[in-house]
Amino acid sequence: MTSPIALLLYGLFVLAAIGGIGWLLKRLGHAEAALPTRDAAAALVKEATGAPPQGPPFETENAVLFRTREGACIVRSHGSHTHLRNLVPGDLRRADAQDHKLRLRLRSFEEPVVTLRTEDPEALSRWLAEAGVVPGPLPEALSGGAARR
Repeated sequence: MTSPIALLLYGLFVLAAIGGIGWLLKRLGHAEAALPTRDAAAALVKEATGAPPQGPPFETENAVLFRTREGACIVRSHGSHTHLRNLVPGDLRRADAQDHKLRLRLRSFEEPVVTLRTEDPEALSRWLAEAGVVPGPLPEALSGGAARR
């Protein structure tokens, strides 16, 4: 028969092991998302497109947008990783603006919706129009409707 002290020590060891594994999973699996600096994001865009970004970037709460030769490039954090999305003319199906967000509905099945949080969705819409991603500002989207192409 096993002594009570051995059972107690075994139980404590099991609890410590489970707690340690839980702590490691939390620590290693949920790194805080950090938006890259403007210079680091510009370097990523240059590496991905082969050319430096053109003109000043547009910064939102969750992304940095750069103009490229083809259109625009969105750099944002995805968990602990940085995600880069190129937008070219024809990618945008429609845009919806609501509560300081501009939601871009794309034609791509890989990532059908990109949500950009910003205090001024109208300025972001103008910036995207200047980058050539949309044919012009999206007045219907800014009034809460949907701009369709």
